[in-house]
Amino acid sequence: MRSQIQSEGENMDIQVQKRKNDYIMRIRYEANVKIGQVYELIGTNGGFSKWFPELRIETEDGKELLIFEMADFREEMKILSHQRNKAIAYEWDRAVVKFELFDQGASTRIEFEEVIPSDFGNEFSDAAKDMTGWCVQNSCIAALLETGELPDRIEELKADRLAFISERIGCLEAGDGVK
Repeated sequence: MRSQIQSEGENMDIQVQKRKNDYIMRIRYEANVKIGQVYELIGTNGGFSKWFPELRIETEDGKELLIFEMADFREEMKILSHQRNKAIAYEWDRAVVKFELFDQGASTRIEFEEVIPSDFGNEFSDAAKDMTGWCVQNSCIAALLETGELPDRIEELKADRLAFISERIGCLEAGDGVK
């Protein structure tokens, strides 16, 4: 099930599918900046601080870890792939998140993918909320790349994306639009 999101200057192709016991969400969009600028935002601690300040990369015993830390909570996740100006992939609880970058000359195509168990859930989130969060984070990345600022009305954006993702999951679970 593929949908085009167009709002506040963003143009994202979002696809949500179900494969066995997982949902797969893919988001594809372009930024009118060079690939190095995109990589600096999505693959470095300096970049994380702008759009997801709870994240950082640490090296421990020669291995890179993605650290999520806030208040009294800390989680260490494996970085599965980290190639400068190409890709970064990491575990995200029981999910896997991946950003891939493609040089388009004067612009960069960004392809994001999350593979998340359909039974994903804990005291903080469920699959729909987690996918919604990544939709919002990609909107933040797109806005930072285009304007240098985070989008206005983040709470409205969250509500809009949650409705969007929930509707797609509902269709998939009902058997509509499954490919």
